[in-house]
Amino acid sequence: MNPGPSAAQGLKNKKMMTIIFLAIASIFGALTVAAGAFASHALKDRLTEKALSIFETGARYQMYHVFVIL
Repeated sequence: MNPGPSAAQGLKNKKMMTIIFLAIASIFGALTVAAGAFASHALKDRLTEKALSIFETGARYQMYHVFVIL
């Protein structure tokens, strides 16, 4: 009979999942910062105040999701 994964294997899997989640959060965080910078510099003359506000709210909520992933 196969006793299942050992404790060491379980610890290795947990460490790998932690690394994956940190990588995902880092990528999403970088994309959020880039989107916010793009909106504040490139789009501020092209969007209405309301549209820019909506974009910034979306970027802020995306950053909240990054914190939740962490």
